[in-house]
Formats: sequence, structure tokens, C-alpha cells
Amino acid sequence: MRMVSWISVCLLSFSIGFCEEEVPKTADPNASEMTRKIVSYFHELTQRSEKKLLSGQFLGWYPNVTMQPVEEIFQTSGKHVAIIGIDYYETILDAATLTEPVKEKPPRWRELNPLIKEYWKAGGLTTLSIHMTNPWTGGKAWDEPGRWEDLDDPQTPAGKAYRQQWKMIADGLEDLQKEGVVILFRPFHELDYAFWWRGLPPERIQKLWREMFHYLTQERQLHNLVWVYNGGRLRYPGNAYVDLNSSDYYAKTPTVAKAQYEALLSTGKPFAIGEFGPPGAWNDNTSPRNYDYSKFAEETLRAGSGIVYFLAWRDSWGMHRNPGVKELLNDPRVVNREDLQKELFSKEK
Repeated sequence: MRMVSWISVCLLSFSIGFCEEEVPKTADPNASEMTRKIVSYFHELTQRSEKKLLSGQFLGWYPNVTMQPVEEIFQTSGKHVAIIGIDYYETILDAATLTEPVKEKPPRWRELNPLIKEYWKAGGLTTLSIHMTNPWTGGKAWDEPGRWEDLDDPQTPAGKAYRQQWKMIADGLEDLQKEGVVILFRPFHELDYAFWWRGLPPERIQKLWREMFHYLTQERQLHNLVWVYNGGRLRYPGNAYVDLNSSDYYAKTPTVAKAQYEALLSTGKPFAIGEFGPPGAWNDNTSPRNYDYSKFAEETLRAGSGIVYFLAWRDSWGMHRNPGVKELLNDPRVVNREDLQKELFSKEK
């Protein structure tokens, strides 16, 4: 892999607004060597004219998570996506009794980590989101929140449930760390408008983020995480707690990312499209499944040259359900798993 030089990093200041040192800092000062290498790699991608945008596909919800979307994409394009998307939680809104327990559903890391490890060994990355169980109701992430002060007190039922979830999530991340797997970690996603953490006052979400960061990196000694913030500038927790910025878009074109990208440009962090879904319902039986992905790379990079990856969302939004994927994944600007094998996972440096 071509390492980042002092000169090349300083040149980056003209495109994403920073020039600090030879190798970009990781949010976690004790990040593993491979975590640092991946963060540096993302910064390097922002300088390229080709091979600069990693492809990604979400695999679906537990208990129906398989590599099938990736394999279908490969059959169409001859390429494996660089990144798979996994979520530790179940979010089937109309089928709460599908798996046990009905309430207080735990993170399913024991069932899902094998897929993450499999893709890592094959030379691919994983981005992990967590639709955390609502700590007040024990129900879905979409449930209404209760008193925010409850989360500050470990003696309240909600405070206890909240901390227990983080313990279990950390157990899953620790299992991955033991095998050297680095995760693109995207907690509290869509925090400006969705789920029980939606619309929190800036100081409240910043406090939750920093507490979570310290718990995972210091108390649990997890140093295999690339920290991916998923929200607007107002609630940004600070450069010391973030490696990449991102936002989610369900729209006709990824060019809508331009405003959010520019709003976060001054942080000096690369940017990602954390989720993308084209127009149409999520249900395979009603969505048109006619979105043309062939120009997706061009339109994404038109929104911002510092955008380094995208993740197509599930089912009928996915690349495996729509045309133009062969053209997209063979676009000279796109990085696939085959490229990562050479650039990140090769023994040659």
C-alpha cells in the first residue's frame, strides 16, 4: 500500500481542511495498527482521482442475514463489494414475535460475527450499525423515549437496561478484536431525526457519544473501531471522538449529500454515505426496482470529492435488486473487495 506522506497529507488541507501531521490521527489514541492503517487509507482516498470510493451493501436483518446479496452482486458484476453492512439488532417492525424474546431483544453478535469475520478474512470491511432496543420500553428503536435523565442514573430501569446493552455490544466487538477484525462503527445513526435518540439537544447526544466512546475505548479497551459519526454539524461530538463523518439518504440521487458534506468539511474528516436507498417502498413486492446505479459513483463524487464509501441499503433498495450495478462496480473510481485485498490486506507494504 502507498503510505501517506507529510506532503500529501498537507495537500489534503485544500480539499478537506486540515494539515496536522504525517499520519492522520485516529479518534482512539490507542487504536490498533490496522485501525490506524484503515483511517489513513480513507484520508488518502480523498486525494485520488481513481479508485477512491468504496462500494458497500447492507445484508439485511437478523435472523435473515446471509451473504446472498453480495453473491448476487458478484454474479452480475464480477466484483465483490468492499464493505458489507451488518446490524446487531432485529428491526422487523411487524413481526416482533419472530424470535425470542419479544421484549428486551439483545444484540445478536454471536450469530452475526461469523459473517463479519468471514468477510474480513476474504479482504473486505464491515460497517456496523446498532438499532438499539429502547431502554425505557424494551421495544424497538423506533419507540418513543422517556426521561433522558434516566440514562444518567444506572439505578433506574432505563439506565440499567441502557448500560446492559452496551456491555453486550462491547462483548461482540471484543470477540472481533480478538481476531484482529476492524469495524467501521456507526452508533446513534440518523441522530438528527430518527429512533429513540432522535433530535436530542446537542449537549445531550454529545455527552452520550463521549461516554460511549470512553466506555468502549478505555474501560473495555477496544481499539479496533473506526468511529463513524452519522449526523449534522450541530450535534457533532468533536474531532477527538470521530474518524469519519457520514449521513443517510433515501433519494433519487446521492448528489443530495452535498449540503451535509460541506457542512462537515471543516472537521477535516472524510465523509461517507452511511445508507442509500433509491425512490420506492422498502417492500420487494411494491418497489419498482428500476433504479439505475450505473452513474452512482459519478453523482456521489459530484457531491463531494472527500466521500470515501457508500452503503446501498437492503432488499429492493439494494444493488442486487436494481440495474446498472455492473457498470458501477467496474467504474474506475470505485474500490471493491478485490482492490482492498491488494491495498489493505496484502502483506506487502
